[in-house]
Amino acid sequence: MTAVTLPMPVASPEAEMWSQQQRRMEMSKRHDDALFIQDGACNPLAIANTMLAAMHEVRAEGGGSEAMARDPAVRLMLHQLCHLARLHTVDWNTNTECFDYTRETDACQTLAQLHPSSNTKAGV
Repeated sequence: MTAVTLPMPVASPEAEMWSQQQRRMEMSKRHDDALFIQDGACNPLAIANTMLAAMHEVRAEGGGSEAMARDPAVRLMLHQLCHLARLHTVDWNTNTECFDYTRETDACQTLAQLHPSSNTKAGV
């Protein structure tokens, strides 16, 4: 039995140009979203969902975890989310520490023991 090789379909120049324009629009949307969020968005769930969509875009562009972590749009969205959660190290108005890693870890461990879940990993 002989294998049959079919020719690969060739995209028209117009289709390729449209595809490139679509990719540019998606990338600029991700960055526009980041700028909009940084301008004062205050809904953590909306920011997280937009950030997730941005990370999926980075992945679709061939990027992995490192590319997602270094993408300026993702980082800007994360910055706003951290701002809303008051995750900066020091409150400059009172000169007190805002984020205590040990306290937060202890609280999560206590709550995890009180409310055990069948899902033991967060998919990381």
